Amino acid sequence: MTAVPSSSRLARPAVGRRLCAALVAALLLPGCAGPQSAPPVAPAAVSARDCLVFFDELDRVVQVAGSRDGGEFRVPGFPYLRVDRFTASFRKDVAADDRYRAWVERMRAIDAQARGFEIANLPQEAFPILATPDRAQVLEREQACGSLLVARHALEPAQRRRLPELATVPDDYSAVRRALGLYALTGMPFAWSERQWQRHTRDLFGEVRKSPPQQNLVYHRYQPRDQAMPAANALEQARTVLAAARPDALGIPQIDEDAREQLFEAFAPSFEIATRAEYDRFGPLQWIDLTGLVATDAERYWLDVDPSQPVVYRRLAFTRYGKSVLPQLVYTIWFSERPMQEAGDLLGGRLDGLTWRVTLDEKGLPLIYDTIQPSGRFAMFFPSARMRARPQPHDEPLIEWAFTPIDEPIEQWVAGAGVEPGRAPLAAVTLRIESQTHQLVGIGLEDEPWGNPLVRTSPYRMLDANRLRALPLPSGGSRSIFDADGVVPNTERMARYLFWPMGIPQPGAMRQWGRQPTAFVGRRHFDDADLFEKRFERLDPAPPRGNLAR
Repeated sequence: MTAVPSSSRLARPAVGRRLCAALVAALLLPGCAGPQSAPPVAPAAVSARDCLVFFDELDRVVQVAGSRDGGEFRVPGFPYLRVDRFTASFRKDVAADDRYRAWVERMRAIDAQARGFEIANLPQEAFPILATPDRAQVLEREQACGSLLVARHALEPAQRRRLPELATVPDDYSAVRRALGLYALTGMPFAWSERQWQRHTRDLFGEVRKSPPQQNLVYHRYQPRDQAMPAANALEQARTVLAAARPDALGIPQIDEDAREQLFEAFAPSFEIATRAEYDRFGPLQWIDLTGLVATDAERYWLDVDPSQPVVYRRLAFTRYGKSVLPQLVYTIWFSERPMQEAGDLLGGRLDGLTWRVTLDEKGLPLIYDTIQPSGRFAMFFPSARMRARPQPHDEPLIEWAFTPIDEPIEQWVAGAGVEPGRAPLAAVTLRIESQTHQLVGIGLEDEPWGNPLVRTSPYRMLDANRLRALPLPSGGSRSIFDADGVVPNTERMARYLFWPMGIPQPGAMRQWGRQPTAFVGRRHFDDADLFEKRFERLDPAPPRGNLAR
């Protein structure tokens, strides 16, 4: 493909009415809100066998068209169910009827959402599918058959015994690559390199806390559209939202759309970015039509970032700690590239970004913050005063465990010396981001500018991260920015030629939620359900089960 300068921009077109109708029906948000109405029911004449045949044909069409969504994992033998790591973590705890049914319905909702994107991304010539003539009717049939199969297949005693064994999520590491790359030996220099990066990052945080870098830079400040509220108000708003969110049988709080927006608003970070060029400005992703600029047989669409309208993509997720289910607010920004620092730069390439996550406790108080880049690299943890890091396992001294670049609880770090941990309420923070590398190098409060000159930009707006699974095309229709393996095509880095023995395919490439390994040495994923429980000890007692957010 012919490269396009990052300054070339085209306006994002509106989605066609038909596609809009399909997407509105498809965008179920499992775990974010309870069902609003009864799902469609297949006609009585349609059998479970007919529905299984339909799903098989739909999968074939999706595979041929190249529109398969790779965010979650299909359950073998249950084509109407998909599972993610959080949902899979319940599979040994669903003996009770109500818990098993809630678990199955959650997997059905995950599959319905993914299939909604797959159907929306199908080209028009893919229809009809098994005599179902158009996109909207295929979507309706998918939802009706999924509901029928839950009732007539997944709830059968024989299937109920099988399903917990099959609803697993493989990790994103290749044992074959590690074996061929002599991982036991090659992992040692990688572990040394990781320790070097940690020391450098810890030094950067200390330096940035004292003064900004002495470079010819402009510092752009991006704030949410609604000005950040005082921490006490934000925490009260979060407490109210979670107190009203009734948990389902699995203990997952059912948070409706309005309440979700209140949570995102309460903890929305500001971004202060050291800016040297356009590659340091973030914005929405968009497809650009290159017709007339590339050969007729070449790919005509190019994925780019429009920095003229700052956008933060947000996602509501969940994790587990003990018997508690904890909500997570995930904010991601995208840059057009990570520019090459020098010839042979292993990490430079197209598209870059930063993901910031806030994990709340049962009452809406921040328990821990953490960050990665969308590739999964550069994971950092920022525990509150109510969390304490567990020691690294003695039998695995080289693995990447839980790096934090600060030496005190985050409340105390941002409030300054002399503040007793826990006395300074913390909600939203300002993230200080380095030019070119786009790495997080500092955390502060809203009233503490980092560098000079400081330029306040237009307020950013927040969009659902799932939009990227069916991003509108300029010529109509839509396409996911991710391939079937959850990787953004054409974002590969030169690191892949050296880092492959660590077992991660396409290391350094941008990745989809649920497909982000975060350690080269060891095994760790950003969405592991036990990520924090394994690495951090809670110093405050969690409320008894059944008293979630009370």
